[in-house]
Amino acid sequence: MDLILSRDQVSTEPGAIHGEWSVAVEPGGFQAVLAEPLTGLSRGCEVVTVGRHDYAEDSFVYAVDGEVVTRFAPHLPGTRWGSDPDRINELMRETGLPPEKLDKEAWEATWDDRFTNRISRAFLLAAKITGVVFTPSVLDEPLLVGAISQ
Repeated sequence: MDLILSRDQVSTEPGAIHGEWSVAVEPGGFQAVLAEPLTGLSRGCEVVTVGRHDYAEDSFVYAVDGEVVTRFAPHLPGTRWGSDPDRINELMRETGLPPEKLDKEAWEATWDDRFTNRISRAFLLAAKITGVVFTPSVLDEPLLVGAISQ
């Protein structure tokens, strides 16, 4: 499942709340975290995606105006890539996703916590960037459903 948050304005500062965000959920899918669809989704706006998979690697992506700014696997936040992978480092620290690479001892000591809490921390990071807190009640509201072919 992917959670996609999109804003129709581009901000130069992550976490600065300007404009309205749209929320999309892609149940059973993973298209929103792939480079090509994400580039299109984020053209002229900002997009934050949290991807959770039972059989593949989870992911967090922050893209702005057609460009992936920061991308990482939530259980390995010290390994990031994108055009500016350090842009959201402070917000990552605030949410328990340390952007620093850990030495072997620290990595092993924190593995259980990082793996167990990876998705909740990724959602918290998305909330810090967007101001949108994704709770189960969001899914209780009427949802507009549709297919996106491009």
